[in-house]
Amino acid sequence: MSILGERIDFVSAVSLDHESRGFVKVANSDDSTMARNLIHSIYINLASRALERMVLSPTPKDRTSLTEISNGSVQDVQTATETIYNYIYKFGLNPYGGTIDRNGGEIQHNKFYAPFATLPHSIVTALSYIQNDLEQFILTDLLQKHTIQWYAKKVSELAQAGGMTELEFYQLIEHPLPEKRDSVLASNEHFVDLFGELMESHNEEEHPENSLKTREHHQKILQARQQYTDFFLSSIQTRLPSLTVEDKNHMNKGISCQQLFKTNSR
Repeated sequence: MSILGERIDFVSAVSLDHESRGFVKVANSDDSTMARNLIHSIYINLASRALERMVLSPTPKDRTSLTEISNGSVQDVQTATETIYNYIYKFGLNPYGGTIDRNGGEIQHNKFYAPFATLPHSIVTALSYIQNDLEQFILTDLLQKHTIQWYAKKVSELAQAGGMTELEFYQLIEHPLPEKRDSVLASNEHFVDLFGELMESHNEEEHPENSLKTREHHQKILQARQQYTDFFLSSIQTRLPSLTVEDKNHMNKGISCQQLFKTNSR
């Protein structure tokens, strides 16, 4: 997603098979496993739904706009769900919760990344609302940056081209091409203070194309990344509070989604 300065390999607006409706191939990154990059990837996967709501519904901010979009983003939702779950329950990166691999290391053998059927219903519901929060945040941010007509024009141009390279795509949306220095590690001031002299130099002589406009855009990317990260953390803090009275009651009752569904089906 261009707001976060994501590097990409190729953007397709047409299906290359009979199962997809176009795609964005994100470039491999040396710091793709960093916590903040995981957060950014969640937003990227949910952005397709936000864009569909903008171009298919006259009232995109209203949640009823979901009734106007397609199910073509189902794989994006699955990927976002997996990343959120792993972020909190596998990688232990939730600053407001405990650190544990809830999977127990066995789920991959069954090709499932999470035991949703046996998770407490309150947790599954909270995870779904976190995704709602993030999607709504993206939608609001996109609408603040440009008009729907602007996005429609860019989508039309991309569709006419069929596909674009990274450079072509960033030229289309009138953004400077992100630089390698836009990586999470290179943007971490504390890390750079400690190891900056060992990192690749990115001074003006080596990169004469670094105009004032490009540097200003780089700062906007850093600000956007921080805003998106802060909102994600506030969402999980709100939706998944750590050991509140309600949480303890759920833990004591041990009610899972599977048990809840059986009870409701009687």
